[in-house]
Amino acid sequence: MECHAWQSGLVYLALHEWHRDWVALVPDTPARNRVVGHPVAWWYNRQTTMIKCEQCSEPTKNRHFCSRKCLSKSQRKWVVVACDQCKKDLERSPSRVRRHNFCDKKCKDEWQSGEDSPYWKGGLALFKCAQCHKDLERAPSQVGERTFCDQECYYKWQSENLCGEDSPNWAGGPITLTCKQCKNEYTVDSYRIEDSNFCSRECHGKWRSENLAGANSPFWERVKTKCAQCYKDLELQPCIVKEHNFCSNKCRGKWGSENLSGKNAPNWKGGLSFDPYPPTFNEPFKRTIRERDNYICAICWLPGKHVHHIDYNKQNTVLKNCITLCVNCHATTNSNRSYWQTQLSQLQEARHTRPMESLATLS
Repeated sequence: MECHAWQSGLVYLALHEWHRDWVALVPDTPARNRVVGHPVAWWYNRQTTMIKCEQCSEPTKNRHFCSRKCLSKSQRKWVVVACDQCKKDLERSPSRVRRHNFCDKKCKDEWQSGEDSPYWKGGLALFKCAQCHKDLERAPSQVGERTFCDQECYYKWQSENLCGEDSPNWAGGPITLTCKQCKNEYTVDSYRIEDSNFCSRECHGKWRSENLAGANSPFWERVKTKCAQCYKDLELQPCIVKEHNFCSNKCRGKWGSENLSGKNAPNWKGGLSFDPYPPTFNEPFKRTIRERDNYICAICWLPGKHVHHIDYNKQNTVLKNCITLCVNCHATTNSNRSYWQTQLSQLQEARHTRPMESLATLS
Protein backbone atom coordinates (compact mmCIF):
# COMPACT_ATOMS: atom_id res chain seq x y z
CA MET A 1 0.00 0.00 0.00
CA GLU A 2 1.54 3.31 -1.11
CA CYS A 3 2.09 6.11 1.42
CA HIS A 4 2.61 9.70 0.26
CA ALA A 5 5.08 12.08 1.85
CA TRP A 6 2.42 14.29 3.46
CA GLN A 7 0.73 11.23 4.96
CA SER A 8 4.02 10.07 6.47
CA GLY A 9 4.49 13.55 7.91
CA LEU A 10 1.11 13.50 9.62
CA VAL A 11 1.86 10.07 11.13
CA TYR A 12 5.24 11.36 12.34
CA LEU A 13 3.70 14.41 14.05
CA ALA A 14 1.04 12.32 15.75
CA LEU A 15 3.61 9.86 17.05
CA HIS A 16 5.88 12.70 18.14
CA GLU A 17 3.13 14.26 20.30
CA TRP A 18 2.20 10.86 21.76
CA HIS A 19 5.89 10.14 22.49
CA ARG A 20 6.33 13.48 24.28
CA ASP A 21 3.37 12.81 26.57
CA TRP A 22 4.53 9.21 27.17
CA VAL A 23 8.03 10.35 28.22
CA ALA A 24 6.51 12.76 30.71
CA LEU A 25 4.41 10.07 32.39
CA VAL A 26 6.66 6.96 32.29
CA PRO A 27 9.38 6.84 34.96
CA ASP A 28 13.04 6.64 34.09
CA THR A 29 13.59 2.97 33.16
CA PRO A 30 15.77 1.08 30.63
CA ALA A 31 12.69 0.53 28.42
CA ARG A 32 11.98 4.26 28.49
CA ASN A 33 15.58 5.09 27.56
CA ARG A 34 15.44 2.85 24.43
CA VAL A 35 12.75 4.95 22.77
CA VAL A 36 13.67 8.40 24.04
CA GLY A 37 16.32 8.87 21.32
CA HIS A 38 13.86 8.80 18.37
CA PRO A 39 10.09 9.22 18.67
CA VAL A 40 9.24 6.59 15.98
CA ALA A 41 12.14 4.20 16.51
CA TRP A 42 9.90 1.58 18.10
CA TRP A 43 7.40 1.82 15.23
CA TYR A 44 10.12 1.37 12.60
CA ASN A 45 11.55 -1.66 14.45
CA ARG A 46 8.07 -3.17 14.58
CA GLN A 47 7.60 -2.84 10.82
CA THR A 48 10.87 -4.56 9.96
CA THR A 49 10.48 -7.53 12.30
CA MET A 50 11.13 -10.72 10.28
CA ILE A 51 9.19 -13.89 11.08
CA LYS A 52 8.78 -17.25 9.33
CA CYS A 53 5.87 -18.18 7.09
CA GLU A 54 3.69 -20.77 8.81
CA GLN A 55 3.33 -22.72 5.55
CA CYS A 56 6.69 -22.70 3.73
CA SER A 57 8.97 -21.31 6.54
CA GLU A 58 10.21 -18.49 4.31
CA PRO A 59 11.04 -15.18 6.10
CA THR A 60 8.35 -12.51 5.91
CA LYS A 61 7.63 -9.12 7.52
CA ASN A 62 5.11 -9.19 10.35
CA ARG A 63 2.88 -11.68 8.49
CA HIS A 64 1.92 -15.25 9.18
CA PHE A 65 2.14 -16.15 5.47
CA CYS A 66 4.46 -14.89 2.73
CA SER A 67 1.89 -15.02 -0.09
CA ARG A 68 -1.74 -15.74 -0.91
CA LYS A 69 -0.70 -19.13 -2.23
CA CYS A 70 0.60 -20.17 1.18
CA LEU A 71 -2.51 -18.77 2.83
CA SER A 72 -4.81 -20.79 0.54
CA LYS A 73 -2.73 -23.93 1.12
CA SER A 74 -3.09 -23.58 4.86
CA GLN A 75 -6.86 -23.08 4.61
CA ARG A 76 -7.50 -26.02 2.27
CA LYS A 77 -7.32 -29.72 2.93
CA TRP A 78 -4.66 -30.90 0.47
CA VAL A 79 -4.30 -34.51 -0.67
CA VAL A 80 -0.96 -36.03 -1.72
CA VAL A 81 -1.18 -38.19 -4.86
CA ALA A 82 1.46 -39.68 -7.14
CA CYS A 83 1.90 -38.99 -10.84
CA ASP A 84 0.97 -42.12 -12.81
CA GLN A 85 3.96 -41.65 -15.14
CA CYS A 86 6.94 -40.33 -13.14
CA LYS A 87 5.62 -41.29 -9.64
CA LYS A 88 6.27 -37.79 -8.34
CA ASP A 89 4.25 -36.71 -5.27
CA LEU A 90 1.67 -34.03 -6.05
CA GLU A 91 -0.41 -31.85 -3.72
CA ARG A 92 -3.95 -31.51 -5.00
CA SER A 93 -7.25 -30.38 -3.58
CA PRO A 94 -9.82 -33.18 -3.22
CA SER A 95 -11.87 -31.76 -6.10
CA ARG A 96 -8.89 -32.10 -8.50
CA VAL A 97 -8.02 -35.71 -7.71
CA ARG A 98 -8.82 -37.96 -10.68
CA ARG A 99 -8.56 -41.64 -11.48
CA HIS A 100 -5.26 -40.90 -13.26
CA ASN A 101 -3.19 -37.90 -12.12
CA PHE A 102 -0.21 -36.33 -13.87
CA CYS A 103 2.17 -33.53 -13.01
CA ASP A 104 2.10 -32.00 -16.53
CA LYS A 105 0.98 -32.64 -20.10
CA LYS A 106 4.27 -34.27 -21.04
CA CYS A 107 3.77 -37.07 -18.48
CA LYS A 108 0.17 -37.53 -19.62
CA ASP A 109 1.20 -37.89 -23.28
CA GLU A 110 3.94 -40.40 -22.41
CA TRP A 111 1.52 -42.45 -20.30
CA GLN A 112 -1.10 -42.57 -23.07
CA SER A 113 1.38 -43.68 -25.77
CA GLY A 114 3.00 -47.05 -26.40
CA GLU A 115 1.81 -50.64 -26.04
CA ASP A 116 1.40 -50.32 -22.29
CA SER A 117 -1.28 -47.67 -22.70
CA PRO A 118 -4.88 -48.79 -21.94
CA TYR A 119 -5.88 -47.07 -25.18
CA TRP A 120 -3.47 -49.09 -27.34
CA LYS A 121 -5.20 -50.53 -30.42
CA GLY A 122 -2.34 -52.11 -32.29
CA GLY A 123 -0.54 -49.02 -33.53
CA LEU A 124 -0.33 -47.96 -37.18
CA ALA A 125 -1.69 -50.30 -39.84
CA LEU A 126 0.01 -51.07 -43.17
CA PHE A 127 -2.03 -50.57 -46.33
CA LYS A 128 -1.59 -49.85 -50.03
CA CYS A 129 -2.87 -46.86 -51.97
CA ALA A 130 -5.78 -47.92 -54.21
CA GLN A 131 -4.30 -45.93 -57.12
CA CYS A 132 -0.49 -46.07 -57.01
CA HIS A 133 -0.23 -49.15 -54.70
CA LYS A 134 2.32 -47.42 -52.51
CA ASP A 135 2.86 -48.87 -49.00
CA LEU A 136 1.77 -46.44 -46.27
CA GLU A 137 1.11 -46.46 -42.52
CA ARG A 138 -2.10 -45.09 -41.08
CA ALA A 139 -4.11 -45.37 -37.87
CA PRO A 140 -6.79 -48.11 -38.00
CA SER A 141 -9.52 -45.45 -37.79
CA GLN A 142 -8.22 -43.86 -41.03
CA VAL A 143 -8.18 -47.04 -43.10
CA GLY A 144 -11.34 -47.62 -45.17
CA GLU A 145 -12.46 -49.81 -48.05
CA ARG A 146 -10.37 -47.68 -50.41
CA THR A 147 -7.55 -45.57 -49.02
CA PHE A 148 -5.32 -43.14 -50.90
CA CYS A 149 -2.02 -41.55 -50.11
CA ASP A 150 -3.11 -38.05 -51.25
CA GLN A 151 -5.85 -36.20 -53.14
CA GLU A 152 -4.16 -36.57 -56.53
CA CYS A 153 -4.40 -40.35 -56.32
CA TYR A 154 -8.03 -40.04 -55.16
CA TYR A 155 -8.97 -37.85 -58.14
CA LYS A 156 -7.16 -40.14 -60.62
CA TRP A 157 -8.94 -43.20 -59.25
CA GLN A 158 -12.32 -41.43 -59.54
CA SER A 159 -11.67 -40.41 -63.17
CA GLU A 160 -10.82 -44.02 -64.07
CA ASN A 161 -13.37 -45.97 -62.01
CA LEU A 162 -16.33 -43.64 -61.39
CA CYS A 163 -16.96 -42.23 -64.88
CA GLY A 164 -19.47 -43.22 -67.51
CA GLU A 165 -21.30 -46.48 -66.91
CA ASP A 166 -19.25 -47.15 -63.76
CA SER A 167 -20.63 -44.00 -62.05
CA PRO A 168 -23.27 -44.63 -59.33
CA ASN A 169 -25.36 -41.82 -60.88
CA TRP A 170 -25.32 -43.37 -64.38
CA ALA A 171 -28.80 -43.17 -65.96
CA GLY A 172 -28.17 -44.46 -69.45
CA GLY A 173 -26.14 -41.64 -70.96
CA PRO A 174 -27.23 -38.96 -73.45
CA ILE A 175 -30.42 -39.50 -75.49
CA THR A 176 -30.96 -38.39 -79.09
CA LEU A 177 -34.09 -36.29 -79.83
CA THR A 178 -35.49 -34.45 -82.88
CA CYS A 179 -36.06 -30.67 -82.81
CA LYS A 180 -39.70 -29.68 -83.46
CA GLN A 181 -38.69 -26.61 -85.49
CA CYS A 182 -35.67 -27.50 -87.65
CA LYS A 183 -36.09 -31.31 -87.52
CA ASN A 184 -32.42 -31.77 -86.69
CA GLU A 185 -31.23 -34.35 -84.17
CA TYR A 186 -29.61 -33.28 -80.88
CA THR A 187 -28.53 -35.00 -77.68
CA VAL A 188 -29.62 -34.24 -74.12
CA ASP A 189 -29.25 -35.92 -70.73
CA SER A 190 -31.83 -38.54 -69.86
CA TYR A 191 -33.41 -36.42 -67.11
CA ARG A 192 -34.42 -33.78 -69.74
CA ILE A 193 -36.26 -36.13 -72.04
CA GLU A 194 -39.71 -34.92 -70.92
CA ASP A 195 -39.18 -31.14 -71.12
CA SER A 196 -36.78 -30.81 -74.08
CA ASN A 197 -38.30 -30.20 -77.53
CA PHE A 198 -35.89 -27.81 -79.26
CA CYS A 199 -32.20 -27.83 -80.03
CA SER A 200 -31.68 -24.13 -79.23
CA ARG A 201 -33.43 -20.98 -78.05
CA GLU A 202 -33.64 -19.68 -81.61
CA CYS A 203 -35.72 -22.67 -82.70
CA HIS A 204 -37.89 -22.29 -79.61
CA GLY A 205 -38.55 -18.61 -80.39
CA LYS A 206 -39.35 -19.29 -84.07
CA TRP A 207 -41.78 -22.05 -83.16
CA ARG A 208 -43.60 -19.80 -80.66
CA SER A 209 -43.91 -16.96 -83.18
CA GLU A 210 -45.46 -19.32 -85.71
CA ASN A 211 -47.70 -21.42 -83.46
CA LEU A 212 -48.49 -19.28 -80.39
CA ALA A 213 -49.18 -15.90 -81.96
CA GLY A 214 -52.48 -14.22 -82.84
CA ALA A 215 -55.54 -16.46 -82.75
CA ASN A 216 -53.38 -19.51 -81.92
CA SER A 217 -52.29 -18.04 -78.58
CA PRO A 218 -54.00 -19.54 -75.48
CA PHE A 219 -54.55 -15.95 -74.27
CA TRP A 220 -56.09 -14.75 -77.52
CA GLU A 221 -59.69 -14.69 -76.21
CA ARG A 222 -61.19 -11.19 -76.42
CA VAL A 223 -64.44 -9.60 -75.30
CA LYS A 224 -66.07 -6.86 -77.40
CA THR A 225 -67.16 -3.73 -75.49
CA LYS A 226 -67.37 0.05 -75.97
CA CYS A 227 -65.65 3.04 -74.40
CA ALA A 228 -67.94 4.60 -71.76
CA GLN A 229 -67.05 8.13 -72.95
CA CYS A 230 -66.62 8.15 -76.75
CA TYR A 231 -68.43 4.82 -77.43
CA LYS A 232 -65.55 3.50 -79.50
CA ASP A 233 -65.53 -0.27 -80.12
CA LEU A 234 -62.95 -2.11 -77.97
CA GLU A 235 -61.65 -5.68 -77.75
CA LEU A 236 -60.29 -6.47 -74.27
CA GLN A 237 -59.18 -9.55 -72.39
CA PRO A 238 -61.86 -10.96 -70.07
CA CYS A 239 -59.71 -10.35 -66.99
CA ILE A 240 -59.61 -6.52 -67.50
CA VAL A 241 -63.23 -5.92 -68.51
CA LYS A 242 -65.04 -3.75 -65.92
CA GLU A 243 -68.39 -1.99 -65.59
CA HIS A 244 -66.94 1.15 -67.23
CA ASN A 245 -64.17 0.70 -69.83
CA PHE A 246 -62.20 3.38 -71.64
CA CYS A 247 -60.01 3.58 -74.70
CA SER A 248 -57.56 6.06 -73.15
CA ASN A 249 -56.80 8.00 -69.97
CA LYS A 250 -58.20 11.15 -71.61
CA CYS A 251 -61.64 9.53 -71.94
CA ARG A 252 -61.37 8.20 -68.38
CA GLY A 253 -60.70 11.72 -67.04
CA LYS A 254 -63.58 13.30 -68.98
CA TRP A 255 -66.05 10.64 -67.86
CA GLY A 256 -64.93 11.04 -64.23
CA SER A 257 -65.33 14.82 -64.25
CA GLU A 258 -68.87 14.48 -65.65
CA ASN A 259 -70.14 11.50 -63.62
CA LEU A 260 -68.05 11.41 -60.41
CA SER A 261 -68.23 15.01 -59.27
CA GLY A 262 -70.66 16.87 -57.04
CA LYS A 263 -73.60 14.83 -55.74
CA ASN A 264 -72.54 11.83 -57.90
CA ALA A 265 -69.18 11.50 -56.11
CA PRO A 266 -68.91 8.44 -53.77
CA ASN A 267 -67.53 10.68 -50.97
CA TRP A 268 -70.30 13.30 -51.24
CA LYS A 269 -71.25 14.55 -47.75
CA GLY A 270 -73.96 17.07 -48.68
CA GLY A 271 -71.62 19.83 -49.79
CA LEU A 272 -69.79 20.34 -46.48
CA SER A 273 -66.59 21.29 -48.28
CA PHE A 274 -68.28 24.40 -49.68
CA ASP A 275 -69.20 25.73 -46.21
CA PRO A 276 -67.00 28.67 -45.22
CA TYR A 277 -64.58 28.49 -42.30
CA PRO A 278 -65.38 30.62 -39.24
CA PRO A 279 -63.44 33.86 -38.70
CA THR A 280 -61.57 32.30 -35.77
CA PHE A 281 -59.87 29.83 -38.16
CA ASN A 282 -57.29 32.37 -39.27
CA GLU A 283 -53.54 32.41 -39.76
CA PRO A 284 -52.63 33.31 -36.12
CA PHE A 285 -54.76 30.39 -34.89
CA LYS A 286 -53.09 28.01 -37.36
CA ARG A 287 -49.65 29.23 -36.31
CA THR A 288 -50.54 28.53 -32.68
CA ILE A 289 -51.49 24.93 -33.55
CA ARG A 290 -48.30 24.38 -35.56
CA GLU A 291 -46.05 25.78 -32.80
CA ARG A 292 -47.83 23.68 -30.18
CA ASP A 293 -47.17 20.53 -32.27
CA ASN A 294 -43.61 21.63 -33.19
CA TYR A 295 -44.53 21.58 -36.90
CA ILE A 296 -44.65 17.73 -36.80
CA CYS A 297 -47.36 15.55 -38.35
CA ALA A 298 -49.20 13.58 -35.66
CA ILE A 299 -49.47 10.45 -37.88
CA CYS A 300 -46.16 10.00 -39.72
CA TRP A 301 -43.94 12.26 -37.52
CA LEU A 302 -42.61 14.13 -40.55
CA PRO A 303 -42.66 17.94 -40.96
CA GLY A 304 -46.20 19.19 -41.51
CA LYS A 305 -48.05 22.53 -41.82
CA HIS A 306 -51.71 21.56 -42.45
CA VAL A 307 -54.19 22.15 -39.60
CA HIS A 308 -56.92 19.49 -39.48
CA HIS A 309 -60.26 19.43 -37.61
CA ILE A 310 -60.43 16.13 -35.72
CA ASP A 311 -64.25 15.83 -35.75
CA TYR A 312 -64.45 17.21 -39.34
CA ASN A 313 -66.61 20.10 -38.10
CA LYS A 314 -65.33 23.42 -39.44
CA GLN A 315 -67.31 25.41 -36.88
CA ASN A 316 -65.64 23.62 -33.94
CA THR A 317 -62.42 25.62 -34.23
CA VAL A 318 -60.82 25.17 -30.80
CA LEU A 319 -57.32 24.14 -29.76
CA LYS A 320 -58.37 20.70 -28.59
CA ASN A 321 -60.13 19.88 -31.88
CA CYS A 322 -57.27 20.90 -34.21
CA ILE A 323 -54.06 19.02 -34.93
CA THR A 324 -51.08 19.33 -37.30
CA LEU A 325 -50.76 16.98 -40.31
CA CYS A 326 -48.62 16.77 -43.44
CA VAL A 327 -50.03 16.99 -46.98
CA ASN A 328 -50.18 13.21 -47.57
CA CYS A 329 -51.70 12.32 -44.19
CA HIS A 330 -54.24 15.13 -44.50
CA ALA A 331 -55.45 13.61 -47.77
CA THR A 332 -55.53 10.13 -46.20
CA THR A 333 -57.85 11.27 -43.40
CA ASN A 334 -60.55 12.26 -45.92
CA SER A 335 -61.50 8.58 -46.26
CA ASN A 336 -62.58 6.25 -43.44
CA ARG A 337 -63.34 9.27 -41.29
CA SER A 338 -64.72 7.39 -38.29
CA TYR A 339 -61.44 5.50 -37.89
CA TRP A 340 -59.24 8.59 -38.16
CA GLN A 341 -61.47 10.59 -35.83
CA THR A 342 -60.99 7.95 -33.11
CA GLN A 343 -57.22 7.68 -33.68
CA LEU A 344 -56.58 11.42 -33.76
CA SER A 345 -58.73 11.96 -30.67
CA GLN A 346 -56.56 9.48 -28.76
CA LEU A 347 -53.39 11.15 -30.01
CA GLN A 348 -54.63 14.59 -29.02
CA GLU A 349 -55.64 13.39 -25.57
CA ALA A 350 -52.33 11.62 -25.00
CA ARG A 351 -50.41 14.70 -26.14
CA HIS A 352 -51.51 16.56 -22.99
CA THR A 353 -50.72 13.71 -20.58
CA ARG A 354 -47.36 12.31 -21.80
CA PRO A 355 -44.29 13.51 -23.78
CA MET A 356 -44.51 13.65 -27.57
CA GLU A 357 -41.76 11.03 -27.90
CA SER A 358 -44.10 8.41 -26.39
CA LEU A 359 -46.90 9.05 -28.91
CA ALA A 360 -45.19 7.12 -31.72
CA THR A 361 -46.61 3.86 -30.36
CA LEU A 362 -50.16 5.19 -30.68
CA SER A 363 -49.72 6.45 -34.22
